[in-house]
Amino acid sequence: MAGNAAEWVADAYDPNFYSNSPPHNPRAESEGTSRIYRGGSFGNLDGSVYTTSHRDRLARTFSDVAVGFRCAQDMPVLGDRAPSASLVSEFCQIFLAYKPGAACP
Repeated sequence: MAGNAAEWVADAYDPNFYSNSPPHNPRAESEGTSRIYRGGSFGNLDGSVYTTSHRDRLARTFSDVAVGFRCAQDMPVLGDRAPSASLVSEFCQIFLAYKPGAACP
């Protein structure tokens, strides 16, 4: 996650949020003027921001090529079902294109 761009997150900035937040998955959804971002771009001269533990705030209206967002989705629960043979075959074709001669996991 670190290196391509600093990542906007869903939380609004609130300096007192964590002292009053719930213990599990806290979200700061206030309508403040600042938003939180984490990580940093390799375009930043300060190498200490190249980590996902780096957090800072910017104005909601801030725009820069080095600040973006990430799209993510939870994986569906498969339970005890094994992946289909066609999916395994397709994966192995792609895997072997990058690792010729290796055993497909």
